[in-house]
Amino acid sequence: MAIESDPSLRIGAFDLAWRAGISRDQILAALPAREDILSAYLDYLDATGRLDTAGDVWKRVLTIPEAINFDAAYRYFDALLYAHRADELAQVWASVASRDPDKIRWQPDAANRIMNGGFEDPIVNGGFSWRIAPIEGADASLDTEIVHDGSRSLLVHFDGQHNLQFGNVVQYVAAQPDTRYRLAAYTRSEGITTDSGPRIAVYDAYDRAALAVETGSVMATTSWQEQRLEFRTGPKTRLLVVQMVRPPRRKLDNRIAGSLWLDDFSLTAIP
Repeated sequence: MAIESDPSLRIGAFDLAWRAGISRDQILAALPAREDILSAYLDYLDATGRLDTAGDVWKRVLTIPEAINFDAAYRYFDALLYAHRADELAQVWASVASRDPDKIRWQPDAANRIMNGGFEDPIVNGGFSWRIAPIEGADASLDTEIVHDGSRSLLVHFDGQHNLQFGNVVQYVAAQPDTRYRLAAYTRSEGITTDSGPRIAVYDAYDRAALAVETGSVMATTSWQEQRLEFRTGPKTRLLVVQMVRPPRRKLDNRIAGSLWLDDFSLTAIP
């Protein structure tokens, strides 16, 4: 009754059931097949590290006719990611993408491992898609006027008031171990200041000692130019991070200003 009638009581009810020793199968069987309740339970299991049970709840979420709670799905994806359960991510993301294929165009077997590399689709901030986090001193937005190809690019503008440590444009990418890859992307800049400019980094999500590479800095004003990296993944690499970064500068003239455009990312295996 508490779970059905009052959302504020759900977490307490879930926790009480677990502490009372009720089996996970009994708890799940007792829950109504409602998206809001199952999503709340999924969040509780994520937060308490009960990911095996969370997997059972996720399967039940996918059986109900209601639209899924995408934010809860993204949080479940991240719980698996942070628990180093990388092998489960693709299946979860495929299930999410199947619920909104117009917004999330996921092709797990595509030659290009980067999703939405041209920024033509919406930024969903979750899963294997781009994640763009706000930060004081920089603003990221889609640009429809200055593009390398297609109809959109990503514009990051630095306000010149901060010595930023920037890493707020990120995508997680599933990869195979001990495999050569080529990352390519196009950048354009206008008035980028300081000698610590933005660059593109790729590294193993769980072990930077296994892989960590980055392009050179983009500075001043440039036309569209290709940024390219070639690398081999580590023997245990399953998940990569592709990230736009800008390390802070220690000298006095350290506040970064200017604009950077990004477009047409690709990550392909080299035969």
